Amino acid sequence: ARDSPRVYRQNRRGGNWPGFEAKPVPRKRGVPGKDVGYSGPIGCAGPQETDAVGLRRSVVLQARREPFTIATYLDLIAASRAGAVAVLLLVALCAFAPGITTIPPVDRDEARYAQASKQMMETGNYLDIRFQEQPRYLQPAGIYWLQVAAAKITGYGPEAPIWVYRLPSLLAAMAAVLLTYWVALPLAGQDGALIAALLMAPSILLGAEARLAKTDAVLLACILSATGFLARAYLR
Repeated sequence: ARDSPRVYRQNRRGGNWPGFEAKPVPRKRGVPGKDVGYSGPIGCAGPQETDAVGLRRSVVLQARREPFTIATYLDLIAASRAGAVAVLLLVALCAFAPGITTIPPVDRDEARYAQASKQMMETGNYLDIRFQEQPRYLQPAGIYWLQVAAAKITGYGPEAPIWVYRLPSLLAAMAAVLLTYWVALPLAGQDGALIAALLMAPSILLGAEARLAKTDAVLLACILSATGFLARAYLR
């Protein structure tokens, strides 16, 4: 016969079940003709119980589950360099790409860079950099060549919209995020390098330069490349 609730409370206080801490649980109503699979003293959940429809399930008493934290996810990503690179590329693309095709020219230098690159394609002279009739020798010709290459690869040519001239800056900003990870690898380890690169992606200044057809994003990528080689040469 099953124990009455009074006997159950006495047994619990008296500790008649060593090694098993009983916990009262609400009783289940059975279905006629079905065994609820109850085992153990009344009001206690056994190691296994069968519900009313006959499905058996395991009941784990006082189970503890380790929660996932930000550090746990960072460790999972940093464990694989290929995975870290893929995540950084996705984060950088989501950070820099929005608005690149809709924002009009907002900087006077951006319009001058785009116009000088357009005149290169129109005249066929890729060495003499000019803005209208004035020479423009302030920066190296590399940024203009990259913009011309972007206009020709996309098929627009001299009639390319402003966002085409911004593509080198976008790619250079994404490369800067990856290069930050590469530079920090021998200095801070995989976890530190991943954190450094993730902090580079939401940078306000880099996000602005990624959307402008100027030299700054490309210059940053070149500087990080040189820094990475110098860091590895120093650590040898």
